[in-house]
Amino acid sequence: MEETTGGGEGTSSEDLHALSDLLQALLRVLPPERREQLVDLARQLLVLLRALLDLAIELLERRGPLAGPRASVPAQDIPIQ
Repeated sequence: MEETTGGGEGTSSEDLHALSDLLQALLRVLPPERREQLVDLARQLLVLLRALLDLAIELLERRGPLAGPRASVPAQDIPIQ
C-alpha cells in the first residue's frame, strides 16, 4: 500500500526509490575513501532513526491507548435540537 506525500505528486515509495538512485549514483562517482564515509553516514542515520522510533514506541506504550490530556476529560452528551 503506497502512501501519498503532503502536496507532492509522488508517493513515499517513489521518493525512496529516487533517494536510493541518488545514493547509488554518488557511490559510483565518489572515490573509495569518500564512498566509505557516505556508507558510514547512511548507517549512522539509520541507527539514529531506529533509536528515535524505539523511543516513540516506548513512550506510546507507557502512556497507554487512552492516556493524554483528553483522557481525563469525561465525555458529555450534546443535545441536538
